[in-house]
Amino acid sequence: MSAHPKGRPGRPPKRQPLGTYPNLLCSDALSGGKLIADEADKYRTELFRFFAGEYAKRGWGMEIHIGAMRNNNAAMFKKIGADTGFDSICDRSIAEPLSAMLDSLACEGRLPKTILFALNPKDNY
Repeated sequence: MSAHPKGRPGRPPKRQPLGTYPNLLCSDALSGGKLIADEADKYRTELFRFFAGEYAKRGWGMEIHIGAMRNNNAAMFKKIGADTGFDSICDRSIAEPLSAMLDSLACEGRLPKTILFALNPKDNY
């Protein structure tokens, strides 16, 4: 388990802003290289953290749509592209990793005003 600034087990330690490793991953991907799933997850996480910090600096809000499964129709995706109305509710467990990410941003003073929007109505009760 990782150390946490407040001593909570299982939470990530205080991190640095977007750094060398994510930049290397981006360079590799832009030059035609393929990222393995773990690398892609790390890169998306660092981008999320970077933009959250930028939003916080500017006093902007951030809305997170929880429970969305994107681009479910491969034929329509090929025909008209991403985010064109073929999304659905997804019921994957995200509470613990999302909590850890938001907590680490808050501990660093980089958490903007945030709206969590659950797409599945069962999550609203």
